[in-house]
Amino acid sequence: MAGLELVQSLSQRMALSPQMRQSLAILQAPAMELGMLMRREAEANPVLEISPPPLEVSLDGEREKWERGERGEGGEAEGGEAEGGEADGDFAVLGKLDDPDYLYSAGGNNEYDGDAEAKRNFFLDSIPAAESLQQHLATQLDACDLKPGDRAVAEEIVGSLDEDGYLRTALADIAQARLTPLADAERMLALVQTFDPAGVGARDLRECLALQVKAEPPPAAVRDDVTALLGSAKAFAAIAEPGGRIAAVAKALGIGEKDAERAVRYLSRLDPRPGRRYSQVRTEYVNPEIVVRRVEGRWTAFLDESGVPGVSLSPEWMEKWEALKGQAGGGGPKRGGGGAAEEKRWLDEKVRAARAFLQSVAQRGATLLAVAQTVVDRQNGYFERGAAFLNPLSMADVAAATGFNESTVSRAVAGKWLRSPQGLTPLRSFFTAAVKSAGGEATVSNEAAREMLREIVAAENPQNPLSDSAIAKALEGRGVKIARRTVAKYRDKMRIPGASERRVAKLDRVVV
Repeated sequence: MAGLELVQSLSQRMALSPQMRQSLAILQAPAMELGMLMRREAEANPVLEISPPPLEVSLDGEREKWERGERGEGGEAEGGEAEGGEADGDFAVLGKLDDPDYLYSAGGNNEYDGDAEAKRNFFLDSIPAAESLQQHLATQLDACDLKPGDRAVAEEIVGSLDEDGYLRTALADIAQARLTPLADAERMLALVQTFDPAGVGARDLRECLALQVKAEPPPAAVRDDVTALLGSAKAFAAIAEPGGRIAAVAKALGIGEKDAERAVRYLSRLDPRPGRRYSQVRTEYVNPEIVVRRVEGRWTAFLDESGVPGVSLSPEWMEKWEALKGQAGGGGPKRGGGGAAEEKRWLDEKVRAARAFLQSVAQRGATLLAVAQTVVDRQNGYFERGAAFLNPLSMADVAAATGFNESTVSRAVAGKWLRSPQGLTPLRSFFTAAVKSAGGEATVSNEAAREMLREIVAAENPQNPLSDSAIAKALEGRGVKIARRTVAKYRDKMRIPGASERRVAKLDRVVV
């Protein structure tokens, strides 16, 4: 048995100090999160003082204006609109009424009511979240008496449905994933297709409409024609044919054009996307910290810190700290049973931490502005003409231009947004990989290539959509050389259907 021994080794490793960790957290935090960090730090350190973001209007002032009748044309306050197109009148005031720091700040005419605030928070927290399609279907699954194996297959099917309620995954793949016979998977799919909303679990548009017709049969006058139309792939596809759609449907079914028109009209009232009513599209509120304007012919980035509270050193505590500087001995004010020296040590630490925090906040602004300006300089085409003219840009490129580390650039752009004449844009979206041009040079960004792809598909003949190979050739004609599989990857990411689905999509537009 080997004995224990003590071995000494020498190695190097990086250890982040608490101050460095704090600086990285401040750099990476978006504006709203930065405000939370400031308030949290001020709660822990009395030397820091938080002031609310600067307000462009005063509630009392606006009230006095209204009472005096000082209104401009159209009910606007005197002075028209502020820079950026935002009115300075009552709407600007109303937009700030939800801010407790504004309503209950010094000089206001309202006193803070903790009970009322607690009730309000309870009300807001009690608002139920919207139910997703999968949650809605899972509730119906719970009401079914299923064996464990069948339930696992049914849950796999429910989890594979897309936001429209369609099953785009092959049923054989689901059966293989759950190690169950295909017949059992088909049985569970038939069960899911009986759930609400009607049409869920369909594998294509025709099956989706057929499930809705089965759940709620049409009136007797059109029932046979609608059933025949959904039962005939040829007649159903004829709806999307160019010109004379009704005539083509009538010919395929062997019925009159009026009967065919009534059948198609009935289908147009059904829901081609039954899952959308449970779509959980959340509104994301962003606060753009970078504003880009043209100044003397150059696109220039500016910091917009209007949504970030101010933070500074408290004058009262700094006076106390100055007074304690020569009083480290006895005879000074007592604190917790200790003398002035103990109090001074405690206050020294708080002042040091406060100054480090302020330095980190200032450094964050300088870093973000330097990175943003470099991005703006490299992406002039975007601000001039749009996303199709984005240049390839990497974190390494910006790091080399600014002298920062790549990780610093990555943290600086994380969660930050930019406002320009092109709209609101995530700062990270300006970093795009390069795509080789037809000449072999990497001068086109993948975002520009996707924008070209979107334009090519939008301009195609709806009755004869382009295949991925044809799109690749069209892109090559524009100077962008990418493979067919890359076109398919871009198309899937942009949620553009394949050629065959785009051909049938005309029917989708008819029945919407």
